Amino acid sequence: MPDLRLTDINHIIFDLDDTLYPQSEYTRQCMYFSCQIIKKYFDIPIEKLKNGIDEVLNRNGIESKHNYDDLWKLLNIDGKKYFPEILQSFRSAKPNIKPFKNTIEVLKHLKNKGYTLSIITDGPINIQKYKIENLGIKDFFTKIIYTDSFGPEGRKPNDIGFKTLLNELKAKGCECVYIGNDPNKDFIPAKKTCMHSIRILQGEYKDFRLNKETEAEFEINEISEIENILGGKNG
Repeated sequence: MPDLRLTDINHIIFDLDDTLYPQSEYTRQCMYFSCQIIKKYFDIPIEKLKNGIDEVLNRNGIESKHNYDDLWKLLNIDGKKYFPEILQSFRSAKPNIKPFKNTIEVLKHLKNKGYTLSIITDGPINIQKYKIENLGIKDFFTKIIYTDSFGPEGRKPNDIGFKTLLNELKAKGCECVYIGNDPNKDFIPAKKTCMHSIRILQGEYKDFRLNKETEAEFEINEISEIENILGGKNG
């Protein structure tokens, strides 16, 4: 990673999940919410269901497509036939979530220093909007790009959301820095649009590595370290 600080940055763009808040807590709470439906069909105490969910999530991670299947195996039940109702319950959950430590203070500080703040986020639009509202961070951001508005193919690493944001900001890529956590998808479109990039080593992919092409220019351990990299605003 380079030792130089970034200069002449006007726009700071954030990923949402596992960048501004812990996505694991959202997923865990949604699965807990679905326990009410599971209990309706199976005589299993809620606490046992939650313990099973914790075990599966800790083993598989939050992005596994097999978490519910593994839960059925763990509990020795046939939950598959009730899965549509359980999944609907999961998707309709409205858990309370909190930003990572220092996030609000850093966003406020960056805003006060005159940076334009934006978000580019994947995921169902209504769910991502709920997260941003519930986190209490919406007012910090001038632009929020929901990549699902371009269809499923619009999600990162597709760069359509990045190009759209640059057009709306009337900005050049070199004036922007994108901050995310997932080398599978976050920094490829940032590089394609000539944005600078910072990886926060937290969340599901904290210890995950791919290759040089997928990594960010800089790495930090938490959001409060951003200003160690920013060298000052243009103008």
